[in-house]
Amino acid sequence: MLNLSDRVSADFFLIGEDTLACDLSIKNSGASPQDIQIFGLQRLELGESSWWGRDGISGSYDEHEQHSMYYPDPLNSALSLRASIAPGAKWTGKGLLSRAVDQHFAQQEISASALRVKSVRAERIAEDDRIWRRAPRLQGNFPAHWKNSWVYDFETLRMMVRRPIGLYKHHWDPTQIHAPRNVLAETSIDMWALGYADPASSQGVLLSKFQDALEANVPCMREDGTMNKVAADGGSACGTSVQRCYPFYCMESVFLRTADQAWLGKLYPYFCAFLDWTLKNRTDSEGWVVAKCSWESGMDASARFLIKQPTGGELIEFIRVAEIQAAMAHAAGAM
Repeated sequence: MLNLSDRVSADFFLIGEDTLACDLSIKNSGASPQDIQIFGLQRLELGESSWWGRDGISGSYDEHEQHSMYYPDPLNSALSLRASIAPGAKWTGKGLLSRAVDQHFAQQEISASALRVKSVRAERIAEDDRIWRRAPRLQGNFPAHWKNSWVYDFETLRMMVRRPIGLYKHHWDPTQIHAPRNVLAETSIDMWALGYADPASSQGVLLSKFQDALEANVPCMREDGTMNKVAADGGSACGTSVQRCYPFYCMESVFLRTADQAWLGKLYPYFCAFLDWTLKNRTDSEGWVVAKCSWESGMDASARFLIKQPTGGELIEFIRVAEIQAAMAHAAGAM
């Protein structure tokens, strides 16, 4: 019998957007041959229905290709893995789970990905080694879960750096998985932290926020150009006020760690445009800097703004928030 607790190891990694690869190592510690076969299942829900398009999951098995095909409409997935392990032997192999719009394209995806497993795995290991040679870790007499938390946090930040897509021509930080969007505030603090492990990625994403923005204020936007935060004044596209996650401070901190003058030179015109836009569009009649709505301030629907805010898009320009003035002064001084 296979002892799954200490005889099986599995390394998972993505090959592109549509294939999950798994490098397996299995040892048969028994006295007889062991046959193994692995199937991958996924649950698909549309709204509140798990049955939409089909009653559950149907599938088929291709003996020649050793592919199991599953059809949880509208996606198809393919997985390939079957082996026999001799007594006392160790078996290594790969499993691939691919998705596509139909069986034909799923077959193409899995066949193309199979050719890249070795090279992609080597690339992933080299990248991990590069990052963790620099990334800070807790040492000494700390609980294990404290030490592990640093690893989890940095790995989460790394996974949040997404490939170019739609209107984003550079790598970007979607800030959240369930509803990705471009937000200068959250990206600033994410990349401030990631910069301790991977300054090149951090600098690239921070610069791309400005490069790919449709307006100088870097409005919150999804990859298709849909604006995520629109004020209740008829349609002002809102972004990040100067005090929200202190983007200028975060970028200054990243620069001081790298002293990358070339990167700073690329950022500087965007900084100026951002501040000029703020002075032109977010100051009241007496020159106080304001936020258009609580979404823009980062204090969504806070009672601090003295009005009922069903959405957070309601106008709060009559409130002169103290920390906005301080952040603006710091940003202007840094220029």
